[in-house]
Amino acid sequence: LAGGEGTFAELGDAREQALLQAQAQGGAAAAAFSGEDGVSYLAGCHWESQSQQLMMVAGQEGVVALWPVHEQAAPDGSGVLVGASLGPPAMLLNGAHTAVVRSFVPVGQ
Repeated sequence: LAGGEGTFAELGDAREQALLQAQAQGGAAAAAFSGEDGVSYLAGCHWESQSQQLMMVAGQEGVVALWPVHEQAAPDGSGVLVGASLGPPAMLLNGAHTAVVRSFVPVGQ
């Protein structure tokens, strides 16, 4: 949509997808979200202008991560977006806070 306003896709199971991607990545991401809460909140999205990538910000108490949001186009080649999926966490911030992150603004933005 012109101006970047409006919904471009539905991602109804974002918390579950984020947890599955963190577990699949393994290492620190899997360990950070291994508790019973998993991914307990979504804080919003952030546009990474350098990489031209939409990132979802989510976490649980004490941990926040950024997951890339991948667009899914209609299979008919029309270019219409019909959904979205998440990739493995691109950034993990662990231990810098002890509560829920309510907003996220990267330095230099």
